[in-house]
Amino acid sequence: MSNPYKTREGGATITVFVPYDCGNHCPFCINKQEYENPQGFGVDKICRSMDILDEITPNCDFVFTGGEPLANPNALQTMLDHVKPSHRLFINTTLPVLQ
Repeated sequence: MSNPYKTREGGATITVFVPYDCGNHCPFCINKQEYENPQGFGVDKICRSMDILDEITPNCDFVFTGGEPLANPNALQTMLDHVKPSHRLFINTTLPVLQ
């Protein structure tokens, strides 16, 4: 591949930071302050961006991370509905611990 940003032929890796705060307080989280006030940063805008990226790199990989992607299942499902079959999807999550 001639483009160093492409992870596979036809696409790049696109990191999608989910638009909501979570209660995990992970010690490695660097986005906590940004998620406390997510004005102008929402699911609709993310989906529009994903559609645009699909046109530019139709085989890109999407990585959902930040703010705990599994914390809001409805928002996650909306974003998942915008992932076309030609894309690979990765979800970076901290799975809940059962007591």
